[in-house]
Amino acid sequence: MSDIPTSGAISLNQMHTEVGGASGAQVSLNDPDIRGLIGKASGANMSFSEWYGASASTSYTLGQGGNGNGTVGFASGSYGSLSPTTFDGVTVRSIGVLTIAVKGGSTSYTLIVSINGSRSQNFFTSIQNTGIGTLQTSAANHSSSSSYSSWSWSLGSSPSGWDGSGNLTVVIA
Repeated sequence: MSDIPTSGAISLNQMHTEVGGASGAQVSLNDPDIRGLIGKASGANMSFSEWYGASASTSYTLGQGGNGNGTVGFASGSYGSLSPTTFDGVTVRSIGVLTIAVKGGSTSYTLIVSINGSRSQNFFTSIQNTGIGTLQTSAANHSSSSSYSSWSWSLGSSPSGWDGSGNLTVVIA
């Protein structure tokens, strides 16, 4: 749910806390994260009313696919689909669960989010889905190169609904 109301008075502080900023900290309308809430370029004309109900989270529809080798839910390459395909103006490469079964032993499940370009661990705050709950990026394993950044979380079991078929809703905030 957005910190920004859908009508009435809006404060710059509400916008700032929506994007994860500290309440009462210095902020301007031209800060990239504030502009990103409504998709405005630097220096563009803006009106406070454009921010009514704006949210720093993005809801994705993940059309699941699998490669037959233990990877399900991924939306990249030749299997699966993702809509929309960006977060904060950056291409989301994939969202999915990698399943690895060790011969004669255990199975591990890892949720992976991959985004184009070098991004910091706190580029987004969390990922949420009914099958996985809410996972914070501060608890993720993070790696970054000039080409892409990825976040991964070890899951205790196979998440409900992540079976390689049908659609899932995933929220990145």
